[in-house]
Amino acid sequence: MCCISPVIAAKVFGSKSGGPGAKLTLGGRGEDWPFNGSIDAVSSFGNELIETNLSQVVHDEKNKILTAPAYMSGVASHD
Repeated sequence: MCCISPVIAAKVFGSKSGGPGAKLTLGGRGEDWPFNGSIDAVSSFGNELIETNLSQVVHDEKNKILTAPAYMSGVASHD
């Protein structure tokens, strides 16, 4: 899952939704990450958020989920 779609996994797998909790990424915080408020939302569902840069992925082995930030960064390009 990439970009904003990890929010779906966060809601389904989050411990506050009755799930086991998941390890996910939506990128990082700071001026290059204009959507970093989504990190707080996903964390509030009862998940572990890992801050990453655009070239990294997070692998939640327990839940078999791969996440990457993609265009969540303001400096991302489509080239």
